[in-house]
Amino acid sequence: MKIAFLSDLHINIGTYGGVDKDGISFRTRDFINAFSWAVSKIIDEIKPDAVAILGDIYENVQPSNTIRRMFNSQIRRLNSAGITVHLLVGNHDACKTNHSLEPLEGMQIPNVFVYYSPTIIHPKDKRDPVILVFPHSQPVERKEIGIRESFLDSVKSWVPIVKKAEGDDRQSILLGHFPIRGAFVSKGQRDEREANICFDDIDLLSPTYALFGDFHSFQILGSKTKAMYVGSLERSTFNDIDGKKGFVVYDSAGVGDPILGENLYFVEYPNPRPMILLKGNNDELASQLASVKEGDIKEAIVKIQFVGERGQYLDFESEKPK
Repeated sequence: MKIAFLSDLHINIGTYGGVDKDGISFRTRDFINAFSWAVSKIIDEIKPDAVAILGDIYENVQPSNTIRRMFNSQIRRLNSAGITVHLLVGNHDACKTNHSLEPLEGMQIPNVFVYYSPTIIHPKDKRDPVILVFPHSQPVERKEIGIRESFLDSVKSWVPIVKKAEGDDRQSILLGHFPIRGAFVSKGQRDEREANICFDDIDLLSPTYALFGDFHSFQILGSKTKAMYVGSLERSTFNDIDGKKGFVVYDSAGVGDPILGENLYFVEYPNPRPMILLKGNNDELASQLASVKEGDIKEAIVKIQFVGERGQYLDFESEKPK
């Protein structure tokens, strides 16, 4: 069995401004292009049995019809290729009364499934892994229950299933969309919120593998379980400036990466939007700007961060290039 895991598409993201004649942000085009590349790669080369998208398909709960059409056309490509699609609701996809995937769910497309509550996916082939799904749920969104409490309730009922799978010489895979205490929220900054799920909570379940959405950097977690954030397909902020982007593939044939696990490997997206950060005082910024090649800066998002006294900053503002 082969499954491709993507996460945090944030298709209608609009950071850093700039829209085209159709009213679509250039950043939305970036994220759609990344998703289209992944779908092509999956259909033409990976050829999996299924694709799972681990939440935050959209940036907000009310994407425009144009954005929905862009996303749905890619789901149709996967569906037409005979690939089962599993879609987890993420926190950006949900509000207290509904979620952004309801229209797609209502179409009842064969082999396209939407999850907004804890679920177990039992494969038809007994040799394939059992999959445990923990999306962002409406009770959590409504604050009727804390996310950690909800997760631990699910773990309690899932432990016997994981143990049985292990006894039957089958693997188990946990999929989820939530913040994890101890993981990197951004470059150099770990999540330290006590209310969040932690590594020990994941290890209570002890699945063979655990793959998550929510935090945007691809990262292997510090749990005993082989666990990781898949990360977003595209760079969303300057926190992603150095990180690799792409998706993860599970292959039961055991052709994985020694670091990720025997059955997992990472497929890197080759064309994320370049980002350039220039930081310093007037002289340092001038030196950095002089070293940047015109070809490198043409398609890049450039952030200039001045460091210095107020008077120096006013001089900088009057002299900086437009």
